[in-house]
Amino acid sequence: MSMKYAGGIIIALIVDVSATILIRSRPAVADVKRLAEIPKSFWGAWAPNADACANAADQSIITLSGKSYTSSQTSCSVINVSATPGTNRPTYSARLRCVGQGQTQPTSSNLILRSEDLNRISIGSEFTTLNVYQKCSAKGPVTNGPQ
Repeated sequence: MSMKYAGGIIIALIVDVSATILIRSRPAVADVKRLAEIPKSFWGAWAPNADACANAADQSIITLSGKSYTSSQTSCSVINVSATPGTNRPTYSARLRCVGQGQTQPTSSNLILRSEDLNRISIGSEFTTLNVYQKCSAKGPVTNGPQ
């Protein structure tokens, strides 16, 4: 076998393998869904702990509804929400337009929401700053039965 012929076979194999890799490989794409509002399971008042829930004047309580996020420092309207599938449950990312205390111009913000269980969520502007909040009822913290 001549060197020219062997070189041609090697080049043909490289081209064939490269083409196969390009055709068969696809980028990993999650099925992100766009929603018009925050899902109902997140609606209500949320606080970092039971003591905060028991004190309606507590500054750490946040309130979520389909189209709004409010805290003691800011009031936001929901522009849109994205739902990304996760291992156990989806992660939601809400794009918000917010006006803080003393501000006249709205600012854009992101809010990440993940359900931990029926009465607890993780919430924050980045994955590295998520905090766990528990759902508050009209009379205080929601519990899962007798304590």
